[in-house]
Amino acid sequence: MLALALTLLAVPIEVSGAATVETQAGTDAITNERSETANLSATLQALGRLEGGAQLSLLDVPRLTWASPVGTAPQNLSVFNAGTAALELTWPRTRLRLTESYGFGKQDFSVLSQSLQADPANPTAPPTTGRVPEQRFLPHYTTSTALALDAAHTRAFRTTATVTFTAGGGLGTAGRTALPWQQTLGGTLLANLLVSSLDTASAQVNSTVSRSDDGTQTLAVGGSIGWRRLLAPTTSGALTLGVAVLINHAPQSATGAAIVSGDLTTPVPTLSASLTHGGLVGATRFAFALDGKAEPAVDFLTGALYLRGSGRLTGSFSPQPSLTFSATLLGDRILSGDLRGAWGGGAELAGTLRFTELSGLRLSARSAIVTPAAVLLPDAPVPRLWNVVASVYVGGHDRF
Repeated sequence: MLALALTLLAVPIEVSGAATVETQAGTDAITNERSETANLSATLQALGRLEGGAQLSLLDVPRLTWASPVGTAPQNLSVFNAGTAALELTWPRTRLRLTESYGFGKQDFSVLSQSLQADPANPTAPPTTGRVPEQRFLPHYTTSTALALDAAHTRAFRTTATVTFTAGGGLGTAGRTALPWQQTLGGTLLANLLVSSLDTASAQVNSTVSRSDDGTQTLAVGGSIGWRRLLAPTTSGALTLGVAVLINHAPQSATGAAIVSGDLTTPVPTLSASLTHGGLVGATRFAFALDGKAEPAVDFLTGALYLRGSGRLTGSFSPQPSLTFSATLLGDRILSGDLRGAWGGGAELAGTLRFTELSGLRLSARSAIVTPAAVLLPDAPVPRLWNVVASVYVGGHDRF
């Protein structure tokens, strides 16, 4: 990190930052009892443009969380820090990007601790719905390194090769018991062909291997073909179909046996579909997106591999540039393994009033319905969670 900072000092950089104060009142994801939470976080970003078209970016988000006592659990004060560093090198027809993401500290694994509108691919975010550990706050560490090479072979044909390594899990006795240490190595080769000004065809092969410290090992190998079409100037749709083979090896004594025990090889179909639309009606800007997918996923509680289906619908409209209303509906379901049928669903309504580009007020209401922890007990009650959130953020930016 020091070397990166010294590199940035030698070139023009753009720096921005924001501080956010947030209060939440709702139900605790673990006990389903009333809970109040206060968060203080900062967002720090730096962007430097190096010689030869290279670009270096840094993002760091420290977060301080206070939670009121719930049931027999005392009040909790925790700190979690997440961030990303990325280096991008560009040549006339080739682009190389190296990304390092990290998160460490005591993480809040409550289902509604973060906005449901957040990026679902964020490796440091807790699960949006469904399975959560038996403790809400756990010491946790995760790191993800990705190297992507994008090459344009012709004006119509380009390929992208990506290699990703992720490692993470709980820290300390309690953390390692709830969240076993997992290491995952994955690779993807994607080819895109511009068929016309409106259509793009794609083909992809990928493989992921994972290992947990309790002995659980998994392998997923798959391939798919897809098509994306521009339906209108502000509307596009995409569909991808494929197949994958899931291989699980879980010792009988491993925690992964809760989903699959012994050796199991399962061929499964995979798919993804999306539709996006946006535009202006008078002075009102609106947008919506609908997407769904079924893809292999590694369970962060056990290390087992299964097929996971998920869907998300988002919509927003801005009656004026400084005011935006948004809504999100989402759900997911485990489609294979002993926990097949476990599910979760959530919704969020939000309004954001911007005072400046980096300052504003946000109000939201979140709700979730998830499978009970004792999923194999049909008479267990279904937790119904809710959360009301108010936050104020103030920021600024400068160039050096």
